[in-house]
Amino acid sequence: MTSEVNRRQRRAKSDGVDVRKLVSMLIRYAHGARAVWRVVHVPTVAAEDQRHLYRDLETLKQERASATTRLKGLLRSQGVRLTSLSKLPAQLEALRLWDGSPLPSGPHRRVLRVYAHHQFLSQQIAVWEAERRALLHTSQEAARPIGAR
Repeated sequence: MTSEVNRRQRRAKSDGVDVRKLVSMLIRYAHGARAVWRVVHVPTVAAEDQRHLYRDLETLKQERASATTRLKGLLRSQGVRLTSLSKLPAQLEALRLWDGSPLPSGPHRRVLRVYAHHQFLSQQIAVWEAERRALLHTSQEAARPIGAR
């Protein structure tokens, strides 16, 4: 498929030129040239509203994964390898550097802050997933025939 405009070449740019080009493309589309452009179907307000829950959930999961990576990176920069995040605050006191000394106070506080953020994100994800399950259940219930309910 060839492009409508040579992007490397300088060209005139005005509203009149744009209107003439759009009208010629519309005429070509009306005469059957379907490759001229693609028709975009704008979703309804309700459909777009339903997508936000999923988008928020995905954003939270990405942020939690980022926090997990940050935690592991912070500890590895100190020479400490973490096996599980589930008991991190309890394990943190027992963690030792390569020379047997305890984790310095700066990285210790930072790990605790990032861990608290990780836990907050995990709680938010649990809330969003419960809301999503409830919405799925109610939409499936509404989709069933009245006699089957």
